[in-house]
Amino acid sequence: MSPNYGNRFGSLTGQQILDPSFIRRIEDNLEKYHLDGSRLRIEITERTGMDDFAEVRKVMERLAEKGVHF
Repeated sequence: MSPNYGNRFGSLTGQQILDPSFIRRIEDNLEKYHLDGSRLRIEITERTGMDDFAEVRKVMERLAEKGVHF
């Protein structure tokens, strides 16, 4: 069972989400600290970088598989 650290919220831009290391860092930290992805909520705050929504959506779907909410 994951420790209960409460929910975590983060606001990111589309550009940050498309950073090639973003998914890896999130997944690595969830695993390293034995965190439940369902406690993480990410808000995309800007349309900057959202020109490639198909790619942003792929990232969102991959993280949603880990329980992350948007």
